[in-house]
Formats: sequence, C-alpha cells, structure tokens
Amino acid sequence: MDAGEIAMVVGGPRSTVSQHLAGLAKAGLIVGNRTGDCVRYRARLGGIYGLLEFILEDCCATEPCGCLPDDAENFWSVGASAR
Repeated sequence: MDAGEIAMVVGGPRSTVSQHLAGLAKAGLIVGNRTGDCVRYRARLGGIYGLLEFILEDCCATEPCGCLPDDAENFWSVGASAR
C-alpha cells in the first residue's frame, strides 16, 4: 500500500502517515519500493519477528508475566524462517 491508501484506511493525514512509515522503515519493520512518484510499503517479516522476539524475551526474561502466547513454540519455529 502507499501512504495515501494507508492514510485513507486509518483516517489520518497523509503527511503524518508518511512520517510514521519513514520511522517504521528506518527501524527495519517495513520496506518501501518506489515506482515512479509512488512508494509502496510492505511488511519486513524478519524485522517484525525480531521485534517480537526482543519484546517477549525482554518482558519475560526476569519473571513470568504471562506475555508469551499459548503457542509460543509455534511462533518461534515460524519466526526462525523469516529472520
């Protein structure tokens, strides 16, 4: 999707959406591909799995807090192929 399409879906200004997309791209969570004057964005699964892994390990590293999903083993096996 491009920034205009995303802005329509979320109901926000295109300029604000573009700024957030730039931040997500810089963090490695999405990838933007330019075609002419349009940049289309897609999720970067390796980045998303890496973020989730960091959150879950950091959150649950010191004490069991219940943040791991019931199917955590399945999550890790699926995520490994995306990293």
